[in-house]
This record gives sequence, structure tokens and C-alpha cells, in this order.
Amino acid sequence: MQTTQTIGFIGIGLMGEPMTLRLLAAGYAVNIWNRSPEKLTAVLKAGAKAPDSLAKLIQESDIIMLCLADSAIVEKITKENILVHGSKDKLLIDLSSTHPEITQQLASLLQENCKMGWVDAPVSGGVAGARTGTLAIMAGGTETNIAIARAVLKPLYAQLTHMGKIGSGRVCRFQTFTNCCP
Repeated sequence: MQTTQTIGFIGIGLMGEPMTLRLLAAGYAVNIWNRSPEKLTAVLKAGAKAPDSLAKLIQESDIIMLCLADSAIVEKITKENILVHGSKDKLLIDLSSTHPEITQQLASLLQENCKMGWVDAPVSGGVAGARTGTLAIMAGGTETNIAIARAVLKPLYAQLTHMGKIGSGRVCRFQTFTNCCP
């Protein structure tokens, strides 16, 4: 099954690789980027494409997914790349374990400057859950953006719970679970 949306997945690590493989298997076209290009081998073999820059990945993708190590790298990628190349017809889904206040600040910045939506969607279930598509996701965002995220992320989760406004998924994540998206 081929889907019409193209995903840009940033962060092909322990969690990002199996998630990307599941998205590819579900029929999504996936553009990928990672700070360490040697980690791209398996997802490239499975059909992902690696644009030559983050700018190109953002421009050629409908939905941008982040699965990054911490708040600092999410902030850096967002401010230096997504903010510059994002647009109102795109949605950012952050699967990383970013601090709730940083999430809210970055989401506001993105909305104010390029009208791009944001869903915070930290995951729980570890690498095994990412491989089997049984992750638990606590998501924050508008009803409209959550509906999009729910459909796109379907190959990845057993349960997705809408926690409320942007940052709500992060609050739940920081209070309940350990960081699992390195």
C-alpha cells in the first residue's frame, strides 16, 4: 500500500531505525537524515531516501518526525532548519523526550513564523516496542493535528493517548517514563 504523504524522519538511532522500517513497510515514502550517516544503511536498503541536506528533506516532506537524543538537539534542528524551511502545509511530530517548556516554546515559534503545526508524541516501549509496533504514545497538540498524527503513526503504536494541548504529552512522559528515544 502506497500512502500519499511523505515523511521526513530525523534521527535514525536505536528507536528511529525500527520506526522508519515500520513506516516504510506501511507504504510511506520516507526521507531520512542522521548526524551519523553510517546509521542510515538499513533504512536506505529498505527504500528510504537520504536527501543531500536537511533543507531538502524538510522541503520534500509533508510530515517531519524527530527522534532525537535531547532538548538541545531538538532545539538546534528546529531553529536552524525546520523554522527556516518549514511551511503551513507541514506538520512536525516530535517523538523525542524533549522538556515540556522547550516543546511549547519551539511549537509557538514554529506556528508564529511559518504556521507549521506541532505534535509532541514521546514514545514508551523501548526498541522492542519500536520493532513490533507496540509503542505507547502520549501526544499533545490540537485535535486536527492529533488526528493526522494518529493515522501516520499507526504502524508504530499499540496505544496513542491525546493528553491535551502541545506539551501535554511531554509532561506525562517526564513524570512517568524514562528517556527512550536516544
